[in-house]
Amino acid sequence: MAVSEFNSITVGEFLDFAIELETEAVKKYVKFAELSTDENLKNILSNLSEVCAKHSRMVYKIKTVTKSEHTKTMNMMLPPPGYWEMFESDEPISSWRILYEASKTHLSIEENMLYNYSKLKQVLLNQDIKETLEELIDDETSHLKIMTEIVKNYERTHSTH
Repeated sequence: MAVSEFNSITVGEFLDFAIELETEAVKKYVKFAELSTDENLKNILSNLSEVCAKHSRMVYKIKTVTKSEHTKTMNMMLPPPGYWEMFESDEPISSWRILYEASKTHLSIEENMLYNYSKLKQVLLNQDIKETLEELIDDETSHLKIMTEIVKNYERTHSTH
């Protein structure tokens, strides 16, 4: 599982990181959906890619509006380098196991992004941006619940007990 650590970075660096993370997530979910042979799984993955694309646009808006605040420094939780490489695969995805593995690993990243967006909301001054961050936080909370449910359901149905 990916281990995150606190890093002191600027608001601008974090926003660049968040855009990159969301953009990379879109690519991975689209690829997984294309490889999926299960229609329900394909729909879930397509939905996740759409949510991540929305998040990327929202963070870009935040970055554009808050340029004067980009030099503020804050402690953020970031995943280790090479995080996305663990999801490399060109094999057809015929089971829910791949989504389970990805969700299980990605849970900590979702929790970190919730933390990071909450910290950012405390630092930035623009009220419209605070509302955008609140929407991001709500989306990430929902995303976290979905991933947690996927993990629990998979573990329950594939228990060795």
